[in-house]
Amino acid sequence: MSNPLPPDLADAIDGVPSPNFFVSYEVDRTGPTTSSQKRLKTELARWLGGLDPDKVIAE
Repeated sequence: MSNPLPPDLADAIDGVPSPNFFVSYEVDRTGPTTSSQKRLKTELARWLGGLDPDKVIAE
């Protein structure tokens, strides 16, 4: 069973534009501080932008 994601991080993930993909997440553990939303959104957008939807479907 996963731990709940802090609402501010869930909102940050949900706010990343991703017309070709849905993002799901599972939390194994949480730390004492919250991750940077700006960094999370930037890195997630970069990762999703580098994916080829056709290749992802084929996998």
